[in-house]
Amino acid sequence: MEKYAHIHEYDREILLPYSRFFPSNHLIFKTKNTDRKLESLLGLKLLSDLLRKIDSQCQIQDIMYTAEGKPYFRDRNLHISIAHACGMVLVGLGDHSLGLDIEHRQARSPIIPEIHLNKKLLFFTGVENWIKAWVHQEAVLKMFGWGDMNYCQDIIWDSANKGTFADYAFLLQEIEMLPEYYAAKCSLIR
Repeated sequence: MEKYAHIHEYDREILLPYSRFFPSNHLIFKTKNTDRKLESLLGLKLLSDLLRKIDSQCQIQDIMYTAEGKPYFRDRNLHISIAHACGMVLVGLGDHSLGLDIEHRQARSPIIPEIHLNKKLLFFTGVENWIKAWVHQEAVLKMFGWGDMNYCQDIIWDSANKGTFADYAFLLQEIEMLPEYYAAKCSLIR
């Protein structure tokens, strides 16, 4: 289940109280970028909205964070993925591991031009657009974690949207949202 929204749809005062749900050492408190902070807060707001719909016993207060800042529930079999870019935030919950990513179609990130030069990545993702290829790759990497995976060497693609990594089969799906964004979801196949 996914939900998305843009930070400009919310008054800052609505989002600021969500900062109390982050641990004091969370990355949100280290960034000087106001929009990035608001995107993180909106992520928790959207996550809270989804939790109310699916599990009234589960609260955002129950969320823990890895050293890298990835959210998880310690005592529940409920998986979280949050992605944000250019003011847009995408949140997903699932019974199994999942990974989400989103980028603006006109992205100018300093990392992405390097990917543009990586013809291998475009070949392995099966898409011509390098920003879309980046989103596909990031969704897969977010689901499996960053570890030692080499996206172009370790994944065996069965089709354009189904692949395997180690002993895990997964499905890569594009998420339809606003036309100026690419978004993708990677989830395990049961």
